[in-house]
Amino acid sequence: ESMPVNPSLANNDEPTSAQLNDSIIWGFCEDKNNDLWIGTHYAGISKYDRSSQRFTKNTTSLGGLANNIVWTCLEDYKGRFWIGTSDGLSLKSPQADTFKNYRHEDGNANSLRAASVLDIYQDAKQRLWFATNEGLHLYRENSDDFEVYSADNGFINSGIRAITGDK
Repeated sequence: ESMPVNPSLANNDEPTSAQLNDSIIWGFCEDKNNDLWIGTHYAGISKYDRSSQRFTKNTTSLGGLANNIVWTCLEDYKGRFWIGTSDGLSLKSPQADTFKNYRHEDGNANSLRAASVLDIYQDAKQRLWFATNEGLHLYRENSDDFEVYSADNGFINSGIRAITGDK
């Protein structure tokens, strides 16, 4: 299915449009409602509603996305929507287009160690894993933070680009 693109909409604060707001796309994911989410290079993440054929964009200025460069996204088993950006991780509120952002915090060993979240994976035990340039991060829901695996734990290199599971 062809999607109309208008990159001039990237800097526009209109929340909905009949056209995608950026021509550079880094990632896609689909939610439980069969809406397509499109991560872009300049204009955050846009949800494409197939029934209305409209795009709804989420950016740093529209709801507080961590950054407008979006690498990846995933809807987890609880229906929470996670978005990996070039400057942190955003968790979308299911009730509104607002976000809780996770970033590196100096002195906090259980925060993200790197700005860019490059991939998100949910394993068979429903645990959430996040790939960054500074290691593999396991989300700890009870404490709302991360356990980090990196070269400090024996990895050859801390740069993790993608995650996939064993069968």
